[in-house]
Amino acid sequence: MRFCYVGHKFHQKTRSNAFFLDVLNEVGKVDEFYSSPDEDASADDPLVAELSRSSFDAYVFWQTEYVAERLLPLGLGRFILAPMYDGAAGRPATFWRQFVDAQFISFSRTHHEDLQRLGLKTAYFQYFPEPELAQYDFGSSLSAFFWERRPGQEPKFQSIIKLCEQLGVEALHVHAAPDMGLGPAARLNWPDQFDLGDIKVTVSRWFEDRDDLDKLISKRHFVFAPRALEGIGMSFLEPMARGQIVVAPDRPTMNEYLRHRTNGLLYDFDNVHLDYVPTKQSLQELSRGALRTVSVGHRLWQMDQDRLKSLILNDGRRWSTKDASSHYRNGLQRRASARVSAA
Repeated sequence: MRFCYVGHKFHQKTRSNAFFLDVLNEVGKVDEFYSSPDEDASADDPLVAELSRSSFDAYVFWQTEYVAERLLPLGLGRFILAPMYDGAAGRPATFWRQFVDAQFISFSRTHHEDLQRLGLKTAYFQYFPEPELAQYDFGSSLSAFFWERRPGQEPKFQSIIKLCEQLGVEALHVHAAPDMGLGPAARLNWPDQFDLGDIKVTVSRWFEDRDDLDKLISKRHFVFAPRALEGIGMSFLEPMARGQIVVAPDRPTMNEYLRHRTNGLLYDFDNVHLDYVPTKQSLQELSRGALRTVSVGHRLWQMDQDRLKSLILNDGRRWSTKDASSHYRNGLQRRASARVSAA
């Protein structure tokens, strides 16, 4: 089977989509194309023109449903959409309803249930990376990491400092490398290190090699989630897989993976404040909870890949699932049947 894969340009650098591309490559041949929602809409004109003349067995849109919308009237064939919650949350129901014949792959339970309420074909998956089983000494001086991906938007630097003060963090590293299209971070003019009260702040701007960034992140005890909403959430899943403690807004998809005071810490996004300050002993328990969550989750993800491949291939196989949210779809179907019978 030949797949046309249209992905987000940002992932060409981060390769955070690699696990999904691996699955596609196991079941067929994949031609990759990339787009960015942060660029002007006209930037996709050459891509749309090229794909309008194409002939693939299936078209996969990874966080690029806006490209799928432009191609939809052409009747190219089967569409598979994998939206991410951070980009999908603001779209109206009318946008999603046009994809009534498409297969959705949902990595956010919240969005999965929204799509089910609209009567769309959606399957929910939860991805976990392989655990690294690192060891952290929470009895020592505490440190934290914050990637400032959206300068001027919450979570802001000032909010992170407030949380650091609550947690007793003595050293904070700020990676001032904003998302594409958002311009330079204000931290570009800051010195590489300075003191802010009792907190020692260090700053980095960008790394050509992703491994250099990962090494920097992995040295810290806490990792602050960088955005108000997430897609799959590699920014917090990878730290969890190392046993670091993630501190995140109580919003999707963070709160779909993190359980407050069990495997991480969640805070009220509208009033940035922790309602619980863990002891050094409980920090160790939170770390163990994060590792256990990822260990179990990764094993389940591996077991669930056959279901994912089956849906991608559209082979007609039926799969049982423990996904309780499937009852939303069942309920919709029962009500629709009742209306037809009564007519």
